Amino acid sequence: MTANERLQQHVRPSERFFLQKATDWVSQADREYRPVLTDFLNRRERYLVQTIVNQTPSLQFATNGGFADAEMQRGLVFPDYFVPQLSDFELQLMAIDYPMRFATIKHYQILGALLGTGVKREVLGDVITNQKHWQFYCEATLVKYLQSNLTKIGSTTVSVLPVSMSSQLLPEDDSVLVHQTLQSLRIDNVIAAAFHISRQAANDLVRHGQVRLNWFTEERPAEWLTVQDLVSVRGQGRFVLQTEDGFSKKGKIKATLAVIKHK
Repeated sequence: MTANERLQQHVRPSERFFLQKATDWVSQADREYRPVLTDFLNRRERYLVQTIVNQTPSLQFATNGGFADAEMQRGLVFPDYFVPQLSDFELQLMAIDYPMRFATIKHYQILGALLGTGVKREVLGDVITNQKHWQFYCEATLVKYLQSNLTKIGSTTVSVLPVSMSSQLLPEDDSVLVHQTLQSLRIDNVIAAAFHISRQAANDLVRHGQVRLNWFTEERPAEWLTVQDLVSVRGQGRFVLQTEDGFSKKGKIKATLAVIKHK
């Protein structure tokens, strides 16, 4: 059994398409002996790419999302002779211009409007705010398309323009760390705890396609979460399973969640 076949046994069914895509990136970099640029990747996806790259000693893997600890980052698979530069990641920072004295826009509205233009999530990086101004990262080739097609966020008229990365806002972490004692790490159980809803309501959200696990739709309430999994729940918010902290005296799982609720 090859290393990739062993890896296949340890990924979720929803991740297998991405795993093949990642394998193709690595194979191309190795075969053509040149750097290969990936889409924007979440934490889990970066882990999978790194695992595959580790199987080829002559290749390395670097990522960049515009700032340290960006949730979404583009990856570069490259031979050991190559020294990556920031420009190799082809990132563009975009600023959102809107009548801030008369309107309020939110993170989920921005992401929804961006996806509503027809682009896919993997060509978009993080959305950044200081609670008044808003910016986001995207692939550099998308600038003109987004300027032509992103004209409204909700009911607010907006325009977007490319700006220098030196003018990037300081990212604010609006997550709240929540310490939970859980019966299990089933996704429906953790959703119920994170957003203070019933287990049945959480189960229904998962089964009805309202939940994404690491940006893949997850419809199995019994799916077990692992550390650094990102869960997004439509109408509720999102959270990251930050740590598993052992067991309580009653045998329950102690865990820390970083929760961002929709306001």
